[in-house]
Amino acid sequence: MKLGRARLELMHPIAFPATNSISYIPFHDILSQKPSNWRTNVEGSVVVLGYDGKNIHTINTPLGAVGAHRFFIYSLLSLAQAYEKAEQQR
Repeated sequence: MKLGRARLELMHPIAFPATNSISYIPFHDILSQKPSNWRTNVEGSVVVLGYDGKNIHTINTPLGAVGAHRFFIYSLLSLAQAYEKAEQQR
């Protein structure tokens, strides 16, 4: 896969973090606040909406079982880190 000038392997191995922790803002917090209160928390960020509750199916990982959306986020973060590393090596 080519992103900009960097080339990444299509079968990119996911580099999981040391702990199963992701910074997030619960959606109900956004709905209950004025936009000016939460906008500064997400400004300049990539926002992904996803369910991360007890009723979502899980995937076994080196961190243990994680929800499907959390697995997707870890995959995106790993791909972004690989992209940044490839860009720095150019």
